[in-house]
Amino acid sequence: MEKTSRRAGPARGGRWIVTRRPRPDAAADLFCFTHAGGSPGEYLRFEEELPEIQVSGIQLPGRGSRLGEPPLTSMDSVVGAVLDVLRPERPFALFGHSLGGLVAFEVARALRDAGRELPRRLFLSSSAPPPLDRGGQPVHTLDDDALLAEVERRWGGLPAQVRADPRLLRMALGTIRADITVYETYRYRPGPLLDVPVTAFVGDLERDALQVSGWSAHTSRAFELSCLAGGHFPFRDAGQRHLMLRRIRQAVAVPDAAPAPAPATPVPVPRNNGERPRVAFVLPGQGSQYARMGVALRQELPVFAEEFDHGLEVLREVGGPDLRAVPADPDGEDAEALRQTVVAQPAVFLLEYALARTWQRLGVEPVALIGHSLGEYVAATLAGVMPLPEALEFVCLRARLMQEAPTGVMLAVPLPEDGLAPFLELGADLAAVNAPSSCVLAGTERDIVRIEARLTAAGTPGRRLPVSHAFHSRLMEGCVDRLRAAAARLTLRPPTREFLSCVTGRWITAQEATDPDYWARHLRQTVRFSDAVGTLLASSPDVLLECGPGRSLTGLLKRRPGLPANLLVVSSLPHPGGRLSEPAGLLSTLGELREAGAVAPAGAAGRAVLPAAPVTKSKE
Repeated sequence: MEKTSRRAGPARGGRWIVTRRPRPDAAADLFCFTHAGGSPGEYLRFEEELPEIQVSGIQLPGRGSRLGEPPLTSMDSVVGAVLDVLRPERPFALFGHSLGGLVAFEVARALRDAGRELPRRLFLSSSAPPPLDRGGQPVHTLDDDALLAEVERRWGGLPAQVRADPRLLRMALGTIRADITVYETYRYRPGPLLDVPVTAFVGDLERDALQVSGWSAHTSRAFELSCLAGGHFPFRDAGQRHLMLRRIRQAVAVPDAAPAPAPATPVPVPRNNGERPRVAFVLPGQGSQYARMGVALRQELPVFAEEFDHGLEVLREVGGPDLRAVPADPDGEDAEALRQTVVAQPAVFLLEYALARTWQRLGVEPVALIGHSLGEYVAATLAGVMPLPEALEFVCLRARLMQEAPTGVMLAVPLPEDGLAPFLELGADLAAVNAPSSCVLAGTERDIVRIEARLTAAGTPGRRLPVSHAFHSRLMEGCVDRLRAAAARLTLRPPTREFLSCVTGRWITAQEATDPDYWARHLRQTVRFSDAVGTLLASSPDVLLECGPGRSLTGLLKRRPGLPANLLVVSSLPHPGGRLSEPAGLLSTLGELREAGAVAPAGAAGRAVLPAAPVTKSKE
């Protein structure tokens, strides 16, 4: 790491802060931090549309007038050097693009830690929020030819004059390599939320990939997301640059003015006449699990770790399986164990319960709960129907009995319930109605093979689910009596929070919730999830938040015909095979919920959610 003295910047002979021309009468300063390999030139042109603002660029060594100086290669050295020379004498804001967004963010945190004046606002453009999980081979260690190819593949070709001059190309690659080193070796260190408003700009082509709404989790002040048309450099289009600079001018030079409506992204959730949006937790069942589920969350998010570890201890006390090592190896025996019902059901239950409790501690309080199959037991526990130890013990027994039942097959069929009669005649049972035109049949291997043949002949082939047994079918009948005896020993209480019954498709009644027979026959009855969703939607929720592994129910709900346009449907965790890690996915969703107004002010527990290690993928 480079050591930077208080006078390191000026003593090296280069100018750290550059401008086009001084504006001593400016109302405020805007300090711009460039993208990887960039120089301040194109950012200084912002002043043409910011007449009241002095626009300055941070000129790092190795570029522009400082081309002959060795570049810096760590975030700490960059931030330390900037802090030495950044001495604003009037209100100011920071703007950072891509890598520059991370630098601006860390400079603001360093100013806070040093007890110095904070920026009026932080503007972050095309920059993914920390923590970061870059994945794949590091780019900064490639040789020059491979580095050039990778840079041009990701961000476009270098200028022709640079490409044609070996000396310029060598110097340009040195600067780019240094900046990418800063990015790839950057490690986010958790700390207090910034007491600075944040505006995130992003091109619509990158909004999903960069997950910029996650920046809202780093500020205790207002967060604004402004979506522009374009890709990684939307402001290179004159019209989009005008929209962006209009918002900057308004926030910095005229901070008390109302936000400009054009560039801002509207919040999709209504505020219910000033009340907080109504959130419903959606809890999936078995089949949603995946190897290593919850591992990164437990390592990086203290709030989740507390809830999950408490559940592990309860599970141990009631004689359940030891889940501490189960998700650790995605290719070994542990992954195979997670495919077994006797392990999978307690694991899914515990993950969902810990996720739901985490959201509650972060300030997201549900007004309703809906659980698919096993998920209904999580809903019942969260609603106070059964204590956690008894719920876990019952789920373990349920899973063990299901594992011991005759094996079978479950088949997803893209047909409505009223179109299934010809197939049910072949011996299978209707296990689930997940959506108006999406059902699941369950039965023996022989029965399902016959049904598959008939479906294929009719042009509507089914899809087998990755399970070993025919849940919610007559093959589960042998489990019911033992479950009834166990359910009779449960401490069942009327629900303190509304949740849906996927047996009836309606709001569960106190009589049903406290009836041991309801819970005993639950695994034998058809899962009427579609009807239950219809009942839930009739109550006009504003947000549906999936609390479980992956996002299977989120996708199912989003595809539902007639879904209200202003309903926000989000998942706690990303798709297990996607670019985002679990903690990054949760933080991104937290940002969306905060943007929608669905998060109550967080206390100490809420602030502790930020991870302590790199966990998000992004572009730079």
